[in-house]
Amino acid sequence: MVVEIVPIEGISEVNNEISYLGVILERARFADKQFLPDINKYLDYVNDREITLPLQRDIAVAFSNGDPILLEGGTSLSKTTTIKKMAAELGWEVHYANLNESTDVGDLMGKFVYNSKKTGTNDTDVIFADGTVTRGLRQEEGKIKIIILDEFNAASPGTLVRLHEILDALERNGEVTLQEEGSQIVAVNKSKTKIIALTNPPGKGFLGKKPLDPAQLRRWIYKKLPTELPESTFNLATDALFRGEYESQGATADMFIKSRREHLTVEQLKEIPGFDEIVSKYKEFHKAAKELVKNRKIGADQPQPFTYDDRMEPRRVRDFILRFYQGDINETFQKALRYYYLNKLESDTDRKKLNEILRNVMYKATATASARRSL
Repeated sequence: MVVEIVPIEGISEVNNEISYLGVILERARFADKQFLPDINKYLDYVNDREITLPLQRDIAVAFSNGDPILLEGGTSLSKTTTIKKMAAELGWEVHYANLNESTDVGDLMGKFVYNSKKTGTNDTDVIFADGTVTRGLRQEEGKIKIIILDEFNAASPGTLVRLHEILDALERNGEVTLQEEGSQIVAVNKSKTKIIALTNPPGKGFLGKKPLDPAQLRRWIYKKLPTELPESTFNLATDALFRGEYESQGATADMFIKSRREHLTVEQLKEIPGFDEIVSKYKEFHKAAKELVKNRKIGADQPQPFTYDDRMEPRRVRDFILRFYQGDINETFQKALRYYYLNKLESDTDRKKLNEILRNVMYKATATASARRSL
């Protein structure tokens, strides 16, 4: 099937908001310049249809829902560059940590250090210095912060386990106990702090990268990117580099996921015609997708083991619909499933196989008029 390319601007700014293929994020009112990327460094950034445009959209979906997102892919895919470019546009601070086996919990959460500014006897000899993660967690008026954890699967198990509490606290807008600072309590808010982890695939020529524990991976929105830069993206970026013409490619209409100005409530969700039927078909789809992974019918060649979690996936799908429903429950549900289920797969063959059963998650209206009223 030939897809018509529509010259639609994929990224636009209106009223202090930026839309990434329809997903709206608000600009921050304040930022510490020390942690704010320079927008001038990204004037040569190329928005292409295959990698960077959908990547920005998918990051924006996770950010808008307050979910942590983990991007796994090869080098030269502009993972870090894309996040920093978005942060520069949005005025969001970036708190960046490059992890390895030597990274300890203190590097991320903070530690007591010598007080170099001590001037009198009333000053303490040591003070607590925030780590990268703690700086990103602390709420400050008008600020929005992104914590980037690069080379995530190169960190030691102990460091990764410490992050469990951080992710769980952010999910429920709770509190983090800073054991490193005498059990100080830090209130966290996922609308103010975004967490994104970057990894290369374990194995496949990437030394020192280990598969993540499934208990860790389930906490993340897991998006599988290609191992190598697609040829079309390489050609576009190289032509732009030599010609000095950094223009965005036109987006196709089906690439957009449009945010709602007012989110649905669960009560409103139940009033949508076909709600019960489509949820029933979704449960069948989820079970079938789990079996395909379990029996290695899909994802068998991916070195990072994963599954479709029985608790996290349904909650995420529901929240996606509450935020992005635009009047067509079939369309919105299938976009949600492509985002949370297909995005975990790398090969086109696996994605097509799962997409075949995904298409069955659909409400088919009968000739009898429904007693439920549409939103």
